[in-house]
Amino acid sequence: GFAASIDFNHHTTSSRGSFESFPANHLLLLVDGIPMNDPLYGTAWTWDVTPLFMAKTVEVLRGPGSALYGSNATNGVVHVKSLSVQDLPTGGEALLRFSDMGERIFDAVVGHWGNLFTAVVGFQSLQSPGNEYPSDDGGINGHTDPSDNFQKARTQDHHRSQYAWVKLEGHDVFEGWTLQYHALTFNWEFGQGNINLTPDLPENLDEGR
Repeated sequence: GFAASIDFNHHTTSSRGSFESFPANHLLLLVDGIPMNDPLYGTAWTWDVTPLFMAKTVEVLRGPGSALYGSNATNGVVHVKSLSVQDLPTGGEALLRFSDMGERIFDAVVGHWGNLFTAVVGFQSLQSPGNEYPSDDGGINGHTDPSDNFQKARTQDHHRSQYAWVKLEGHDVFEGWTLQYHALTFNWEFGQGNINLTPDLPENLDEGR
């Protein structure tokens, strides 16, 4: 019931045969039972800015779930259960990935036992040149050669993001208490344009939450 899809330059997840764009889908994303959907559109961010370095397990409820989980769960629920200190027997993990096309992804997570709390701290940094190519659409802004043919302009598809995560779990007198903090910043170029005409005017989706 799920399939890979792409909206402009964002790889997303589609469900139940319907196209899902990055600002509009019908999945509910939970992290340890807490909704993590975009507060503006109600979207589950299934694209690159949601990392899996913090995931112990990922559970998927297929099909309509709105009766139990609300309107964001029309097509299903994705539930991420996060790591705890006991899931890090070596105390921490790190992963570096890179490609010959210039993509670089770094993940790191460490854990610490305290007297009253255990702590897990994680971080991801992603940077990619994306899929940039010469596009004939440059002519839409009046860029033509002497023969009045469209001149090619290079699309803009760089993207980068950083995700930090802290999880505190109580024990002893604080048994059952949990506190988490998630921080995300990203900068995403629109290679095909969004507000401005394509593709030669710089345009970024630059957000933090």
